[in-house]
Amino acid sequence: METTPKAVTPPKIIGIGRLQIGVTTIDSLVSIVGLPLDTSSVITGHLYKQAKKTEMVELIKPVGEHTQYLDTFAREFVPCYRIVRLTEWKLQDLALHDIRLTFLHDTLMSFRSDIALSLIGILSREYGPPEIISERPIVSCVDKLTGLKSDFEGEITDITWKEGECSATIFISNNYNSKCEKESSSSFTMKNTTMYDGYRKMIRKTEKATNR
Repeated sequence: METTPKAVTPPKIIGIGRLQIGVTTIDSLVSIVGLPLDTSSVITGHLYKQAKKTEMVELIKPVGEHTQYLDTFAREFVPCYRIVRLTEWKLQDLALHDIRLTFLHDTLMSFRSDIALSLIGILSREYGPPEIISERPIVSCVDKLTGLKSDFEGEITDITWKEGECSATIFISNNYNSKCEKESSSSFTMKNTTMYDGYRKMIRKTEKATNR
């Protein structure tokens, strides 16, 4: 008598190493990363990018002399959420850089970082084959040196693993701007989609209240 093999359920997407969505807390972060959490000063985008050493800082809403960053960063700061940025984190053969961790009620809701070349293989081994969506937009632009109008084809790719409420996405973009200059960007994001959508709604609600 033949038996039908049972479908293999993909592993639940929870995180990378000990950085786990819905599990890692602000308090446990220090022992996981092995660095102290600096909460003593305002460190936002421009200032953070100047960091020369590996460090972990909590982003504080810009005030006082740092209000030039207010328009850019104030929208990210809403009640019950905390944001931590980490310059680098190494885990065996994986090194992530410029990591942004967002916590809801002190529990990790999402993290975002630059991508590492080994990520696709690591995630595929852990969670199975991803869904890949690619598009090739045509950009009409004017060369800033010659003044000639040209059309260039870019490429934008989303590589996504999803299971339940959590997802992991690698985003890669090679596109052109209005001056025919090539622009490349990439990122890795892992998040609880339900919690993250609530976060974005909270940001929009805060923005509406501020603009009244």
